[in-house]
Amino acid sequence: MSNVRRIMRALTKAAAILLSLSLVMVVTFYTLDQNLQAGVYPTDADSIAIPLFETASSLIVILVPLGLAFLLTNLKFLRKRIVLFIGAFLYLAGAALATLLALSWFTPHHYSICASYLLLAAVAITLSAFAMRMPPSNPTVKRDALKRAP
Repeated sequence: MSNVRRIMRALTKAAAILLSLSLVMVVTFYTLDQNLQAGVYPTDADSIAIPLFETASSLIVILVPLGLAFLLTNLKFLRKRIVLFIGAFLYLAGAALATLLALSWFTPHHYSICASYLLLAAVAITLSAFAMRMPPSNPTVKRDALKRAP
């Protein structure tokens, strides 16, 4: 695979992660703001800043396994099978965290936030599947073995 193609794939994966994380934050802000304006929350309730900061901190926590998985699966000198398995596992850990957070928002008037977390989980699962489909680190070994076969 050419270097340009590998770089473009890595940039696409990074963009998918960052866009899905940003989408969760934007949807959370918009939903909470709309609920506040519609009078869903009682007037003596706390500020919506608390769930916004909670969402921001949870997205930082989710970014840690997703970022590590991204680095492990995209650095050229780390193209060993075990590293790819670890990267795929970290993507799945990020997906599990996103799913748990989606379940915590599965309440009336917050279904859009739940859906945005599920989209983040779907992106992480898709990237995990892509990590498992990576070619072996040294494809010439297979070709040499086939040439020596009688």
